[in-house]
This record gives sequence, C-alpha cells and structure tokens, in this order.
Amino acid sequence: MVTVALTLRVLLALVLAWSSVSKLTPAGRRGVADMLRQLGITRQAGLVGGLLVAGEAGSALLLLLPWTAVLGTVLASGLLAVLTAGVVVVLRRRITVTCACFGASASTIAPVHAVRNALLLTGALVAAVTSWLAPGTPADLVAVLVAVGVACVAALVLTRLEDFVFLLAPR
Repeated sequence: MVTVALTLRVLLALVLAWSSVSKLTPAGRRGVADMLRQLGITRQAGLVGGLLVAGEAGSALLLLLPWTAVLGTVLASGLLAVLTAGVVVVLRRRITVTCACFGASASTIAPVHAVRNALLLTGALVAAVTSWLAPGTPADLVAVLVAVGVACVAALVLTRLEDFVFLLAPR
C-alpha cells in the first residue's frame, strides 16, 4: 500500500507541477487569461489565475514531502474536484472554452478533459486514503524506483492525453 501511495503522490505532483509551471510562461498566462475571460471571469482573473497556479504548485510540493503527504493529497483532491466540476459545467452548458490545463492551447474543453480530471481526482482520493493508512515511503529502493518510473509514464500519458486521443481518433 505504501508503494501505491507513493506512485499516486508522485504522479499527482508531476501533473500539478507541470500544469503550474506551464501557466507561468507568457503563452501560458495568456491562455489562462483567455480561458477565464471565456468563463466570464474578468475582474478577478489575476487573482483566480494566481490562486490556481499557487494551489497546483503548493499541492505538488506537499505531495512529495512524506510528512506533508496527507495534506498534499487533501489539497490536490479539493483542487481537482473544483477543476473537474468546472469542466463538467462547461460541457453541460455547451460553452466553448479554450483549454489552459497545461498552458496555452488551441483545443477546446472536451469530454477527454473530464475523464482525465476524474482519473486524477480518483487517484488523489486513493492517495489520500493510502497515505493516511500507510504513511511513509517504501523501504526498498527498487520499489521506490518502480513507483517513480510508473508515475512518470502515467504523468506523461495524462498530460498529453489530448494528443493520444487525436492520434487514435478515426478519420
């Protein structure tokens, strides 16, 4: 259970760190501003964008430290719950909103974003429970390396999920 918790924590930390760093680039800041404007958030866009980046970066850091893992998973779960709900609202209202999940993008929010966020939210909730029940890190170095390796591959797949869907979609 400790290895599962570590794998999920590293996965979430990578995805959230990637997301927060991508939003700090000039193109990423424009992408977030455009997305918030399309959602009708204009006056508080700077504050909302700043809180989003801070929440993602803070969660990523807390997830990687063993003594703050539970707090990190709870913060990540809350953040992902809000983001998942936001994607679902956009899809249900059929609003066209440009995705700024990982910085600037030309794609609009689609069901694949809801699926990705739901998977990440589920992972965060499982990580919260397993980190609470089995705190710490695996004692075996091989288990740690496998957990980190699996998390890296999963993070790459989840952050590039739109590209995989595009490549696999029938034409």
